[in-house]
Amino acid sequence: MRLLENGIKPLYVFDGHAPKLKKPVLEERREKREEAKKEFDKAEKKGDTLKMEILRPQTAQVTKTVKKNCKELLKLLGIPYFNAPGEAEAQCAAFVESGIVYATATMDLDALTFGTKVVLRNFPFTKQVTNKNPVTEIHLEKVLGTLGLTLDEFIELSIIMGCDYCKGIEGLGSHKAIELIKRYKTIENILGNTDYTADLPQSHSRKFIETE
Repeated sequence: MRLLENGIKPLYVFDGHAPKLKKPVLEERREKREEAKKEFDKAEKKGDTLKMEILRPQTAQVTKTVKKNCKELLKLLGIPYFNAPGEAEAQCAAFVESGIVYATATMDLDALTFGTKVVLRNFPFTKQVTNKNPVTEIHLEKVLGTLGLTLDEFIELSIIMGCDYCKGIEGLGSHKAIELIKRYKTIENILGNTDYTADLPQSHSRKFIETE
C-alpha cells in the first residue's frame, strides 16, 4: 500500500516450474526446513519464545493455498501479477528488458545473470529501511564495467563459484575466479588449462536454465 501511495505500481511475479537442475537445492532446502520445524516444536514445548521467533522464518513454507490467497488479494487491490513459466527472476529480467518495468525487486542476485538491467534489494522486504540496511539499486552495466567482464563471462563466473544449479569449482575464491575468467573466458578453457576439476552440467550456458 505504501508503494501505491507513493505512485509506484508493483507487478508481482510468481515462480513457475523450477528447472530440473535445481531439484537438489530444493531438496536440501526442504530438509533444512523440516529440521528447523523439529527444533521449533522442541522450543515450543519448552516455552522458549526467543528461539521460536528465531526459527519461525526458517520453517515458513509457501503452499499452493498461500499463493492462491496472495493472488486473490492482489486482484482485489487492483495490483497486477504474472505467473512465470519458470524462474521468476528470468521473467522479471524479460519485463525489465522490454521496458514494462523499471527494475527487479529481489534479494536474489541471480536476477543479474538473467540479464536484469536494474536490481533493487531490501525493497520493500525489510520491516524498516535504515542506514545499515538501505534500499540498494544495482545496475548490471556498472557491475560488469567494474569487474571488466561481459555478461556471458559474468554468468560463467557465477557458475564456477557455485549457484542454485551446480556446486561449481570447490576451493576457488572470488578473486581467483575473476582472474581465471578474465584470462580464459570460459569454464571449458579453465578446466582445460588448469588443474581445477568441477562437477558441472553437460551444458552450463544460461540457455539450459531457461529450457530445462
